[in-house]
Amino acid sequence: MSEFKSLNRSLITITMPSNDKFAAFITRRRKSLGLTAPQLAEKVGVTKSNVSVWESGKYLPNLNVLERLARALAVGYEELLAKGNYPRHEVDPVEYFRRNGYPKEAVAEAELLYAKWERKRSKQGRRRP
Repeated sequence: MSEFKSLNRSLITITMPSNDKFAAFITRRRKSLGLTAPQLAEKVGVTKSNVSVWESGKYLPNLNVLERLARALAVGYEELLAKGNYPRHEVDPVEYFRRNGYPKEAVAEAELLYAKWERKRSKQGRRRP
């Protein structure tokens, strides 16, 4: 059984133009790990239909699912974020989540992920001459 509860489908996908690069990457990665789509879905805590639409390139996983997908595929969250054609916003992701009525749980998760990303980015900045 997944370590995550299954989520409402409305919280899981973002309608976007085709994302073939992202779709091909997660499909290749899933297969290289020897996972079926239903097995990946269980690890992430979503339905196999969610995995199917992500792998088709029709939808991207919502940001509140992306880290779980990254863990299930044994890749970095940032790598998945870069592969997906996620929209850029004038405000930071946490504020975007708040303004657009995301559930409090998603906002809290975004705060944690954004803080983690900011720490990582600031460490990388210090390494450069």
